[in-house]
Amino acid sequence: MSNQTISVLTGAATIFFSFVLLYLKRISLTSGSGDFAVDLGVMKVSSTGTALGLFLIGLILILVPVMGFPPRPSTYRVNGRVQLSDPRDPRLLTQVQIFTQYPPLTLTGNGEIMGLQVWRDPDGNLPFLGFSLGSSHPDFSTEGIDLNQEATIAGGVVTLKTPVTLKSLGGAK
Repeated sequence: MSNQTISVLTGAATIFFSFVLLYLKRISLTSGSGDFAVDLGVMKVSSTGTALGLFLIGLILILVPVMGFPPRPSTYRVNGRVQLSDPRDPRLLTQVQIFTQYPPLTLTGNGEIMGLQVWRDPDGNLPFLGFSLGSSHPDFSTEGIDLNQEATIAGGVVTLKTPVTLKSLGGAK
């Protein structure tokens, strides 16, 4: 649970329980041990009771996070598989690089994508991913996929619909 959510829930609980205390006559708007005053520029609020103070504290706890902090972008974990069209050396899968960040991520020995996190851009789109064996293996293609069209999203997990296949270009064997 985020700090903003906790603050809003705490503010709502403060306001709710201040109304409960008013209803039970444990506190009142007219009697108290001291004066309470707030000058908001546009209006001045004052009371001799603590009820209004509790209400204002709750209101501040709700308004500050709602107005002051933009929501964090959601992160997604990517699941999927990469394979070679010419599996002459399965160890090559450990050399595949995924280009979304630097340094690029690599795969497990069986082609599983591990630990890749992606974010939506301001328009709500997921990124394109590029897969390559790099310049040390020019005999294999570089493949790119659009996660918006070639993946499914469930909760915080993006799963590739089909494995990405790096095709042999018929180079040195």
